[in-house]
Amino acid sequence: TWEPNKKDRYDVEDRYQQRKRNELVKENVLTLGYLNKRSDRTRFSVKNTLFDARYPENPQKGYRDYHIELFLNQKDERLEQLYTVGWKKRRYPNYAVSDFTQGLINTQLTRFLKNGTGFLETEFLSRSHGNSPSLDYRQQLSNFEYNRNFTTNKSDLSIVNTLEKRSYVNEAIDFFRSSYWENYFQFRYELPVSHTFTWTFEDEYEKRVYPSDTPRGYSQLKLHTGA
Repeated sequence: TWEPNKKDRYDVEDRYQQRKRNELVKENVLTLGYLNKRSDRTRFSVKNTLFDARYPENPQKGYRDYHIELFLNQKDERLEQLYTVGWKKRRYPNYAVSDFTQGLINTQLTRFLKNGTGFLETEFLSRSHGNSPSLDYRQQLSNFEYNRNFTTNKSDLSIVNTLEKRSYVNEAIDFFRSSYWENYFQFRYELPVSHTFTWTFEDEYEKRVYPSDTPRGYSQLKLHTGA
């Protein structure tokens, strides 16, 4: 880490790790970073990651990643905003059919409320397989979270609602490659009854729909109450 002044910081990290579960994997990760403190409320940063994974027993699975990300963070007493733009290029030296290039745009907004927070996230991802265009897809995500603490009875409320949509340029139902959309909702409420006893109510609902492959769709509801 090098800080030539109070506003700029440069980071370099080189890491090697070796792990084995079903087979031996050797990984090298080189990360280059730059942070600029434009003001007390605004920061801009760039992160560049070079990742190399090698499988000595199965070289065909080895790959290399080149990943660059740009971040802009703005924060004040009531609102925090984080904007991310990313680009990734992955190459399989011994299996070029799986090569892909990926772009991402992500926005996160956090609103600081009285006794709680509100969070909104949107994301768009596009992946392109140059040698296998039938695998190309686009993905969209919207996520909302709300948390609040009630001072009157010291209870906590949490609500999460996530919408996700993936669209394949060329669907292949026989290979389980179908466009879909999914909705996930969670409600959680914790109510302290005494210093040692707390009621917990938690509900979850999830639904996934495949417009071109209806039988694969599903929905499920989970209701949980505990203490």
